[in-house]
Amino acid sequence: MRVKHLSNLLADPDRFIYFKAVIKLTYIDCSNALASFVRRYWLLEFDTHQQEVVRHWHATTDLHLCFFLEDKPLYLKNEQSGYYVEGNHRIGAVGLATQYNGLMKFNGRYRCFGISFMPTGLNRLLMLPSFELTDKILSAEDLLGSDANELFEQLQEAASVQQMADWTDRFFLTYYRKQKDIHLPDGLTAAAHSLISTQGLLPVKKYASIANMSLRNFERRFKEQTGTSPKFYAKLIRFENALHSKTIYPGKSWSSIAQECGYFDQAHMLKEFNQLSGVGPKELIKTLAPPNAEFIHATRPLS
Repeated sequence: MRVKHLSNLLADPDRFIYFKAVIKLTYIDCSNALASFVRRYWLLEFDTHQQEVVRHWHATTDLHLCFFLEDKPLYLKNEQSGYYVEGNHRIGAVGLATQYNGLMKFNGRYRCFGISFMPTGLNRLLMLPSFELTDKILSAEDLLGSDANELFEQLQEAASVQQMADWTDRFFLTYYRKQKDIHLPDGLTAAAHSLISTQGLLPVKKYASIANMSLRNFERRFKEQTGTSPKFYAKLIRFENALHSKTIYPGKSWSSIAQECGYFDQAHMLKEFNQLSGVGPKELIKTLAPPNAEFIHATRPLS
């Protein structure tokens, strides 16, 4: 779930009817010490008002932990693959998605605090196997133990999103200080960050060179730490950039977006959209931005 897509909620999964409840999504930065591991924190708040609504989980680079501070999702179900996860976890570890993974159903009042990671951040900071999370949702309580439960309780009691960010910083800085090698410059991380900043438009050999690795070793290590190959990660970036461009500039033509985002042509873009979301661009864009969504960028006091 990339942050900008977390509000992708529908009242009807087949007809793509907009979810009409007011959605509030607040972004806040992590501490500077964690910036190479964490993209940012976020707080998503909405109430379904006793209606069952679903979110379409399409492909995304987002790899994150989500703390469900009030109600939990009912379930995630993929009719095509048979993958089914009941919403009985208070803390979910949500892997990078390489395909359409089904529909997640909600009913209740939700306050969800999340941590979105940089490509190699989860693996390096928490030593969790990112590739085992790809296209899955697992219990972060099982992965991180009692420490995660303690953070959950602190987040529930926090008086503001700033205090939530403070508690989460302390949680991750504990892991940061325990690992000696984590402070050292990492070529693979530099290459992953370069892949994002260049929108995945360079040849994979160039990113391997940045990492100071052979192509074969770079591809193997990249998949271990991010959950997919560098070539496919670039495809996901291209897909997300196209969605973001159309969301920000709805009047822009799909042919212009295809050219800007590095597709060969509009037919190439259409093929990848169907592969990564199960529907074409026009159908998918209708589900991305509820008309009542409120987006806030919270600031933190200078330390």
